[in-house]
Amino acid sequence: MLRRALLTITTFLLFTLNYNTLFAINTVPIPTLASGSELFIATISVQNAGQDSPTTKTFRGNGSMNDIIDKFQDADLTQEFSGGNGFNENTSSISGSVSLRGVNVTAQVSSTNGVRTLHFCLGSTTCQNFTQAVTNSLNSSAKSAIDLSTTSVWDQLVDYLKGNGGTALLSTLADDWVKQTSIDPVAGNPDSFMGQLTKANFNLAANGILMGNTSGLDLFSAAPSYSQNTSNNLTIKSANLPLKYSHYFNADNAMFVSAPISYSQVEQAKTYSLALGLGYTHVFIRNPHVVWALTPSVYAGAVGSVDLGSGTLLYDGALASRVLIPYGAFTYGITNDLSYLKTAKVKIGDVETPYDMKNVLTSNGFDVTYHLHKNFSVGGFYTMTNVLSGIDWYVNSYNEVGFKLAKLTDYKSAMYDHMTLSAGYLFGKHGYKGGSLTLGFNL
Repeated sequence: MLRRALLTITTFLLFTLNYNTLFAINTVPIPTLASGSELFIATISVQNAGQDSPTTKTFRGNGSMNDIIDKFQDADLTQEFSGGNGFNENTSSISGSVSLRGVNVTAQVSSTNGVRTLHFCLGSTTCQNFTQAVTNSLNSSAKSAIDLSTTSVWDQLVDYLKGNGGTALLSTLADDWVKQTSIDPVAGNPDSFMGQLTKANFNLAANGILMGNTSGLDLFSAAPSYSQNTSNNLTIKSANLPLKYSHYFNADNAMFVSAPISYSQVEQAKTYSLALGLGYTHVFIRNPHVVWALTPSVYAGAVGSVDLGSGTLLYDGALASRVLIPYGAFTYGITNDLSYLKTAKVKIGDVETPYDMKNVLTSNGFDVTYHLHKNFSVGGFYTMTNVLSGIDWYVNSYNEVGFKLAKLTDYKSAMYDHMTLSAGYLFGKHGYKGGSLTLGFNL
């Protein structure tokens, strides 16, 4: 799955124009991209010799990026542009603009005195000369790997995107997805992989401290949840299954192994992710009035979406503080987390991941629990998360508020939540909002 995602994000630029079409004779004006809230939009213009103006059509899709890319293939062009002045792979000229999750790509081929020139760009309808872009962006050693005097611009573009300078271009696209859209699966929003791991760090600390004699206690936990968030007329539906094993050496030291699994869908595009994490909680202060502990944790995981053209590996390190203040039937909690997350470059064959991002996030939360009975409690929580540094996120600040019901049990006088039901409402910048429902078990 990760390999297919990497191939998709690299090849969408390669196939924006078909091989035969690249060597067309005429120049076609770049069409203005049609507007809309669909995930993928393509506007294509085809012109033949003798035509006063090109024929332009717009195609839309909410499933897979490949469905839109395939519109530029000969078979689809022949079908979509038919008739007397229809598409001919040997004589027609073509240009196109593509919106991929809200970031625009345009391309065009022209020919002067037998020298073919490819123009391309990201995020604008004014394209730049490919050869000139190579000259400006590559270092001297990379320039020598590309013969800029030849007319085989297609082969040059393939080499460029496979590492001879193209990594920077694809990284720019990935950065734009994170900065300008609310649905990137890697970063940029609360439902992204970075957002999920930041929440996992926070929850590991918030749920780690138990009261009573915990020596030798082992717990297996599962907390399936469903969330639905919206922004810019797009809805992200997510199903998450955080699995955790906890071992309490004693009341003040515990080790955790965590494996969050998630599936999300925006329109018809699907994303999958999996991570494995380790955490350790040490209680520094424990008395009848206050309990304070620190929890360092690390995660490594992968996220991939063939439909959205995204995929990468991710590493995460965090340090979280947890303070508990018992007061009668109430227990007040304060959790502060600092997370450092970094994507990892992965190369499979000639294809390399375009994501090259580092981010520092902080989550700060307050919660209160009221013990209705020895075996039941009710409470509420508020959490605020901010992106402190690194690449800017489209939703770089967000908050969550909610409530929690719990059925408690005890083992060797250790008290813990045997079953929990919680619901949260999340809201952030650019109208990002949504809700979640979680059912948790400790066995």
